[in-house]
Amino acid sequence: MNIRRLRTAATPICVVVALTAAACSPDSAGLDSMQLESNWSSSTIAVSTQTVVGPADTVDVAEVSREEVELAFERLVSRRISCGREPSTCDVSGLALTGSRVHQQLSDLMQERIDEGIIASNRGKMTFEIESVEFDESNRAMVTTCLHDDTVLVIDGGVFDDSVYSARSVWTLARSDGEWLWTDERVIEWIMEGDLCVDQ
Repeated sequence: MNIRRLRTAATPICVVVALTAAACSPDSAGLDSMQLESNWSSSTIAVSTQTVVGPADTVDVAEVSREEVELAFERLVSRRISCGREPSTCDVSGLALTGSRVHQQLSDLMQERIDEGIIASNRGKMTFEIESVEFDESNRAMVTTCLHDDTVLVIDGGVFDDSVYSARSVWTLARSDGEWLWTDERVIEWIMEGDLCVDQ
């Protein structure tokens, strides 16, 4: 896995990742964070059926820096990429707050990848830029990102999905036990076979 910061924390962060694959065609249910999945695969996963969202820490946003949230987001992306490559070892609870929409989506996605034998290959890459970090009245972090992904998903050694996908999304993060985790993701705009992030 290859992740590196291309810009300083004072400007948008660009993370380049050698990805896992991207079966993309977002729907209104959310990136399909699970479409990002293609690029972030993993393996030993306990599928959650809970509907109650786990407890989040009380956060004084005045004491939280943008850099803290950006670094946490990068760690989540790195873990997600590992999940795409080895779905059977994926710890979804290390990515998303238990009971959240993203947790359920990722759990379903990883289980599907395990069942079907779909993994992210080393072909292609994902460029990921954090455009802004804000906080809401509930002390959650709202991270706006732009992504371009052309990683290839494979099954039984053959290509399963080699589409090119780009999306601008707003991710919601909450801190639990001192760690920022995804709770929700909303796609603002997306295109296939193009790049929304060029010249941003």
